[in-house]
Amino acid sequence: TILHFDGSAWKTIDSPSPNNLTSVAFSDDGSGWIVGDKGAILSFTNNGWGMVQSPTEERLEFVSVLSKIDAWAVGYHGTILHWDGTTWQNVQAPTSERLRHIFMLTKNLGWAVGERGAVISWDGERWTSENIPDELADISPTLHSVFMVSDDEGWVTGKNVLLRRDKGRWVATEGSYRRLH
Repeated sequence: TILHFDGSAWKTIDSPSPNNLTSVAFSDDGSGWIVGDKGAILSFTNNGWGMVQSPTEERLEFVSVLSKIDAWAVGYHGTILHWDGTTWQNVQAPTSERLRHIFMLTKNLGWAVGERGAVISWDGERWTSENIPDELADISPTLHSVFMVSDDEGWVTGKNVLLRRDKGRWVATEGSYRRLH
């Protein structure tokens, strides 16, 4: 099921996908995407939502859309997909962990986070693993969301953790985590 707010009420729209849907995003130019289970990908056009061929069967957790020709999706087993305006393609990930969220600041600057403390960044050419603070390494926190203002300023939330980007490195905010014994 897809819900749409028309300015006065929420309306149900039939989904062309039989799979559970997990994330929806639009860009400023009106390009919209939905992702979900079994690699489901839906595209929004003037005619509504339609299925698009996916290069994966993995569950997709989150989608980030920059424009008609630039969108990203992440999911299980380190799955990263990129839309280039024509097709969705697999992009090599430096992790096999489940990626839960992706935030693209620009076409050459993005981050994704996920299970077991996975934080990865995009530099316009490749994804690279980033280090989490040493005090979190032994608990491998599940990271749920990332939001960036710039390359040097951003936040990551997770289970019992809040990370802040400070001068190009991730630091745990005071009191944001607890040690598990």
